[in-house]
Amino acid sequence: GSGKGLLVDCAAIISDGRPADTMPFTGDEAEAKREIIAILSGDDTHHVALDNIAIGTKLSSAAYEAMLTGFATVGREVGTSEVKRIVMSDAVWWATGNYLEMGPDMARRSLRMDILDRSGNPAARRVDEDDLRAYCQASRSGSRLTAMRPPSSGGIGSRLSAISTALIRMPASAIFSSARA
Repeated sequence: GSGKGLLVDCAAIISDGRPADTMPFTGDEAEAKREIIAILSGDDTHHVALDNIAIGTKLSSAAYEAMLTGFATVGREVGTSEVKRIVMSDAVWWATGNYLEMGPDMARRSLRMDILDRSGNPAARRVDEDDLRAYCQASRSGSRLTAMRPPSSGGIGSRLSAISTALIRMPASAIFSSARA
């Protein structure tokens, strides 16, 4: 495709050393709450991707919206009657899909980025690195990757660095959509 999942994985690899955890977005509110509690109960998840949301499925969920902006989330642990309170971690939540639609509350809580692929054939694009995930992993501790570098003063470059840093290390969500021109 256009590279939405690859972009998510590269950000995760640069910050955490491994690709993002992926799961489907079902639109089921009760299931969403259980998924959030289960995922955030573990202490090793830092990037979660709601992957390849189907065209026509609106990304709108009270459970996800509350989790993205709240200090803590409360819910019953699956298979028990025990209620858990989870203080929000530094997890970054991603959503990918073609022509994504978002509800108004999700749109206010998200940074949307559209990938415009004008090639008509993404597999035929010329690239500098054949295996970008491996390149990110191998270069992660070196100086070749700058996504974690603090922004310098002034200029568009500093704003882009600040955005990259926010996407990788701060509680946030990012939405990637692919659209052909």
